[in-house]
Amino acid sequence: MKWMTFVLMAALAVVVVGCGDGWPAHKGTSQGTGDKKLTVTGPKDVDLKQGESTKVAIEVKRENFDDDVDVEFHVPADSGLSIKETDTKIAKGSNKREYTLEAGDKATEGSQTIKYDVKGPSATKTEFKGEFKVNVKKK
Repeated sequence: MKWMTFVLMAALAVVVVGCGDGWPAHKGTSQGTGDKKLTVTGPKDVDLKQGESTKVAIEVKRENFDDDVDVEFHVPADSGLSIKETDTKIAKGSNKREYTLEAGDKATEGSQTIKYDVKGPSATKTEFKGEFKVNVKKK
């Protein structure tokens, strides 16, 4: 009976922790293979007026590897928002990168969520998923 209770509690923990779309918020650590770790601090929520731009930053702390880290942004289609940079990786030896977030003249007003993926090299199996909100205001 105790075994069954343990299994049910473990399953419940997996459901509670594992539910959602897999994108936590601003900060976290990914434990990769062996002793490799990637800790990411992402952008805070921002306010932005239509037609303006601002800088958002992603910081990384690599443990036991020093390769480039890939960053991929997932900007909602038809939101009028964009990340200006096309090469978004954080280079080897660098721990922080700023990106230009632009709101077009006709960007959709209100709260928009931008998701991002930060990945170390495939051999490290380190990956962090985060998100931040952009509150777009009228010009």
